[in-house]
Amino acid sequence: MNTAESTGRPSSAVSRLDPSAITALLGAEEAGHLRAKATGGANGFKGFKFEHLFGAHRIARLARRYMSDGSDALVEWQSDGFVDDFVVRRDAIGSFKGYQAKNAQAVSWTAGARNIEQDFRSQAQVCAAEGYVDVRLRLVCSSPDVVEGLQHRTPAAIAGYSKSIYFPYSAKALLPVLEGHPWMRDDFAFLSKLEKPLTIEVSHVAAVLMGAWDLLAPAAQVSAVLRQARAMSPTLVRALQSDGQAIACLDPRFALLMETWQGFSYRIIRGFLSWSAFDGSTSGVLSVDCFDPKFRGFQDHILSLSPLSFEQVEGAFI
Repeated sequence: MNTAESTGRPSSAVSRLDPSAITALLGAEEAGHLRAKATGGANGFKGFKFEHLFGAHRIARLARRYMSDGSDALVEWQSDGFVDDFVVRRDAIGSFKGYQAKNAQAVSWTAGARNIEQDFRSQAQVCAAEGYVDVRLRLVCSSPDVVEGLQHRTPAAIAGYSKSIYFPYSAKALLPVLEGHPWMRDDFAFLSKLEKPLTIEVSHVAAVLMGAWDLLAPAAQVSAVLRQARAMSPTLVRALQSDGQAIACLDPRFALLMETWQGFSYRIIRGFLSWSAFDGSTSGVLSVDCFDPKFRGFQDHILSLSPLSFEQVEGAFI
């Protein structure tokens, strides 16, 4: 049996040309143009990936504030401004925070005819004219050494509202970035339904948040991005309501029943029922949150069984 028969696919006579073959076919000028296009495309992808992860991470941090006191914010990608890669607006309190991302190994405040200092100065002037009273601008770089150098060279004219900050970039998958930067991991972990998620589980939450932001960009309220993330993956992302509100969804009869099971305990964490059984030898978190109508049905189902022990209904909890 030949290869085409064994794989079920027709054989192919296609053979991709390498750079030398392209040069031989089209000449050096066209081959050079193709290399330039590839380099530009790769750089464009790197820049987008850097900005996209950074934006999702900012939203994860803003989520803490939103969930603690209800303070929402409008976030924008590629905003219409001089500092535009990511913008956080709180118009109700006159707050503007803008980020310019530079995924390069050589960054300067002042180099070039149109330099970063001028962009920051112009952005600050526009913000003041628009009525913003709290203006903070940040130059985001993927190299700690570049950031350190920039911090020592911040131009005096913009130093009052400008600074450089570090944010990592990696061409690899998201997981190694999270493993190498615990602070980023913790910020995304805040949105997990699990109290102590593994890094791989955090990477799933981060991917969901990036997907939600991608769907709503270039502008959305933080609350809208979080709701989108919840809609996309309600079994991964924590509930947005308080645990007090979640506890109110417990049927008192169901709560009383669980308290009678020997060696069993439960808590409401991040809107989900988290349980431990057999004196801690096994544990888990329900796949639906306490606000989901399915949780009401789950409680009714367990109550209808009138189990005398957790062992009798263990399968329903997993």
